[in-house]
Amino acid sequence: NDYVFRRIFGHKGNEKITKAFLNTILSTPVKSLTLETNPITLKDLKDDKVCVLDIKAILDAEDDKKYVNIEMQVCDRKNTEKRIMYYWAKNYSGQIHKGEDYIKLKKTIEIFILNYKLSKEDKDFFSEYGVLKKNTNGVEVELTKDLELYIIELPKLREKLLKGEDIANLRLISWLRFIINPNEMEELEMEENEELKLAFSELEYVSEDEHERFLAEQRIEFRRLEHDLKAVGFDEGFEKGQKENSKAVGFEEGQIEKAKQIAKKMLDEKIELELIARVTGLTKEEIEELK
Repeated sequence: NDYVFRRIFGHKGNEKITKAFLNTILSTPVKSLTLETNPITLKDLKDDKVCVLDIKAILDAEDDKKYVNIEMQVCDRKNTEKRIMYYWAKNYSGQIHKGEDYIKLKKTIEIFILNYKLSKEDKDFFSEYGVLKKNTNGVEVELTKDLELYIIELPKLREKLLKGEDIANLRLISWLRFIINPNEMEELEMEENEELKLAFSELEYVSEDEHERFLAEQRIEFRRLEHDLKAVGFDEGFEKGQKENSKAVGFEEGQIEKAKQIAKKMLDEKIELELIARVTGLTKEEIEELK
C-alpha cells in the first residue's frame, strides 16, 4: 500500500528509519537527512492524478547537499521510464529560479520501488543508472554525477527468494521483505536491525489507529477499483477518461455498457461524479442518468 509506505518512510519523526533504508540502497552513505513536508488529505487519496505520495528528502545538507525522491508504484501504467525521467527533471530544475546560476544545481536521486516488472528480459531486481558515454571500449566515462537513478522490482525479488537464490546486500533484502509482507519477517531480522524494529512499530501504530487505517483503506479501495477497470479492458479509458464523452475515447458499444456498470458500482460506493467520469470516460450527464 503506497499510503502506508509513505506514512512509515516519509513521516516527520521517522528520519532514522528512512536514513537506514537509504543506506542500504545508495552508493554513497547518508550522513544526515531532512524529510520535506508533504501533507496527504483524504480527497487526495481517491485519485492518482491529484495525490502526492512520494517521499522527498534533503541529504547531507551540512556537507554535500543532495536531493532524493522515493516513489512507490503499485500499478503499471506503461509509462514508468518517462515518469522516472520527468520526476528527476522536475526535482532537478526546481532547485534554482530564473536568473540563478546552474552551478547551484545539486545531485538529484530518484528511487522507484515497483510492484511489477519493468523488464522481463532483465532478471536483476535492483538496478542503478547514471549518464555514461557510449562506445568507450568497456571503460565507464561519466558525464555527470548529478543524475542517479535506482529501480527496485519487487516481483523479481520475490521470485529469487522463492527459488532460494543467494542475494547480496542482506540488509536491503530485509527492508524489502518488510515492504512486501512484514508478517513473513523473521524475529531475528528485527532483533538485529534497530531501525527495522522502529519501522515495524510504526506499522503497528498505523494499523491500530482508526484514522490511519481509514486513509490506508481508501488507497486499497482505489487500487481495487483500478484493477477492476483493467480487468474489463479499460486501460485506455483510464488514461484518456478526461475527454468529454466515452465515444471520443474510442470505446466500442460493449465497452460503453461495461463503463456504465462500473459507474453504477462507483455511485453505490458514493465516489465523486468527477472521478467516475475521469475513470470510466463517461460524461457527467451519462452518469447522472444511471442514478
